[in-house]
Amino acid sequence: MDSDDYLEPEFLECLYNAAVESGADIACCNFNMYYPERNLKIYMPFNSLPGVYSKTKALRKLILDMGIHYFVWNKLSKRKIFFENNLEFDDMYFEDIATSPKIFYYANKIVLIGKSLYNYTSRDTSILHSMNVNKINDFIRSLGVIRNFLEREKAFKDYNNHVWVYAQKVKLVSYYYILMLHAKSMNFSGMMENINNASKSIDYFAGKNFKCIPDGELPQLQFPVKQPIKKSKIKKSKKDKV
Repeated sequence: MDSDDYLEPEFLECLYNAAVESGADIACCNFNMYYPERNLKIYMPFNSLPGVYSKTKALRKLILDMGIHYFVWNKLSKRKIFFENNLEFDDMYFEDIATSPKIFYYANKIVLIGKSLYNYTSRDTSILHSMNVNKINDFIRSLGVIRNFLEREKAFKDYNNHVWVYAQKVKLVSYYYILMLHAKSMNFSGMMENINNASKSIDYFAGKNFKCIPDGELPQLQFPVKQPIKKSKIKKSKKDKV
């Protein structure tokens, strides 16, 4: 969890009891978005009903990032999932997107509880508010990590439609942040090339031509998004000079 987020006092107790009572390996709770500048807290309910879900059904919801989301801070998982399957978080941005599907895949059942037990603090310095070229590329790369894992487990056919749908969301989000990246640099030269590169990388990770890589390696982007050169000054017209 981030240092400025905070838990409700019964966070661990509620998640643990839900996992034990349902026999689930993972318990997930709802959360609040907290905006400290306005002292505003907004309840963020699940799009899925509280209850016990099979691994396959829960993983499909997770991959779509609908009903169950990729972040790990509102979840309690059995330790054996990590130790028995040698799971580690990848050294990259958006490591929760890259790792959460692996945790769900090795789980037995997943339980969702309706209580809001986690408070996520939204600031301008968060990863989503401070996107840069490395973060954009890792966001795209996280899709490749998911695809590579499912292929290695010979399970991609069970989730291929969900991966394709999520890939379209990755495109839209990437396009938006590429636009913001160029706007911040005050240089829109090469923006369409970056959008095209992002599209090609995402299509490769979700498409039929994807090739597996060894476990422990991170997929490489064949068409990475490039950092635009920042323009520090806006040229004045002759009229302005006069």
